[in-house]
Amino acid sequence: MDYQAKLRDARSLIDRGQYNLAVVVLGNILENIYLDFYEGVKQNLSLAQQQLLLQREQEYGRTGDRAAREKGFAGLSLGGKGKFFYENKVIEEAERLFNRSFPHFKAFDPRLFRDFRNEATHGRDDQIVDEDEANLFYSQMRVLLLEIGLIQKAEPKVEAVATGGLRSWKENGVIPHDDILGGNLQMDTYAADLWGVARADQHTPAVYREADQFFRQTYLTNSLRALLNDVLKVLNGGAGDRVLQLRTPFGGGKTHTLIGLYHVTKNRAKIVDLLPDLPDPGECAVAAVQCEKFGVREGRVTDDGLQIHTLWGEIAYQLGGAQGYAVLRNYDRNLTAPGGETLTQLLRGLRKPALILLDEVLNHVEAAQTVTVGESTLGRQLMIFLKSLTEAVSGSRNAALVYSLQASVREGLGAESLLTTLDHLVSRVDAKREPVSGAEVMRVVQRRLFKSLGDETAVRQVASAYAESFRKARQSAGGLSHDDQHQIAQMLNALLSVCSKATRFTQICSI
Repeated sequence: MDYQAKLRDARSLIDRGQYNLAVVVLGNILENIYLDFYEGVKQNLSLAQQQLLLQREQEYGRTGDRAAREKGFAGLSLGGKGKFFYENKVIEEAERLFNRSFPHFKAFDPRLFRDFRNEATHGRDDQIVDEDEANLFYSQMRVLLLEIGLIQKAEPKVEAVATGGLRSWKENGVIPHDDILGGNLQMDTYAADLWGVARADQHTPAVYREADQFFRQTYLTNSLRALLNDVLKVLNGGAGDRVLQLRTPFGGGKTHTLIGLYHVTKNRAKIVDLLPDLPDPGECAVAAVQCEKFGVREGRVTDDGLQIHTLWGEIAYQLGGAQGYAVLRNYDRNLTAPGGETLTQLLRGLRKPALILLDEVLNHVEAAQTVTVGESTLGRQLMIFLKSLTEAVSGSRNAALVYSLQASVREGLGAESLLTTLDHLVSRVDAKREPVSGAEVMRVVQRRLFKSLGDETAVRQVASAYAESFRKARQSAGGLSHDDQHQIAQMLNALLSVCSKATRFTQICSI
């Protein structure tokens, strides 16, 4: 994890008054502190000590949920990790091994933080965490990271230059992409559309529809590259997580990731030169559905005249055509969820790797709750289906499911109960991934907007000069008044809102 970048994310959220989200990000930092610290200790233990620690992990796993039983320490909850550290004196052992002390980490009690993080994640109250509490938790995480050595206190400074000596961006060799130069700045040019890509809709911008152009204008973050590699590996029959949920505290990034997965499996030949090192599972069956665009009442009619009524009917059709749909035909027509055995039969019958991509499932399930099916609802049937699907894919040899529940945290507001239910429904067999985080956001935006950024030294000088100009202006004014700070915050929020709408896939709203 890029801890410095994650801290900046949390700081930005606190500064914008989004204290609950800040605590969610800080909780993710603490989870990874435990994981990285624990791995560092284990690597320095003798083989006999490692075996003893493994036995203790297994003892903990027997009393925990499935994730704890299967993944050991990594599968424990945040509270479970803290308890494991305390009862097994992990920090004391680290002090002996590394001949240094960790006084703050040893005294740190994660229980209060854990409770606030859980409430911030699943609670209904918008004011669970206040500003002072968010700042306290932020400071605690920063102190722990500094003490352990996962971040450095001081960062190298870039020498500032006088603004009068700066060259214009054109003189520095900055070249925007053709759509920017051509003034093609409509919102839909920047809104990633999985549904349009999967159906080869000519109205979908070529930057998403064409595999080679997509990857030339996509900055492959470390997380995205790892995700592509991991999914292709399990499609090739390798070990790994077969059910992945994409989550980010901000909007965007998830649909872009799903489109990337679609292209590396369906259009591999067009991008083999761009991504030569990724595993190659061969020909794959792929189903890609932007769920909010699949009507819960009308379904859709395929090009060959087949009426499809449900999400499971659509998935079966995309994976195996008319023959695949036939396996679930009766379930689709009756609006009833197929069982796990039937879904396993569908996957095995394909006789090739199968990848299922689902975007924004929450809105689809919420809308389906208004459709009555006997004494049940289509929404209820969908939840049963999703549970069976995750279990069938998890138990398969060469299938994978990658999905998102909602576009952003904000879009989950008002449906928290349903979101929590869906999250818990599949959490036993899935793993959560963040495709974009921290400082990578800037690189994503840069790659999408510019062919070339020109002279890097000049870029750093410009940034430094702007920062220096702001510092001097603030000093000459005797600092910023409360009203000035409030006005700047309003301007930033307005800018963030515009940027979020214009470039959703880049997560530019996290800058």
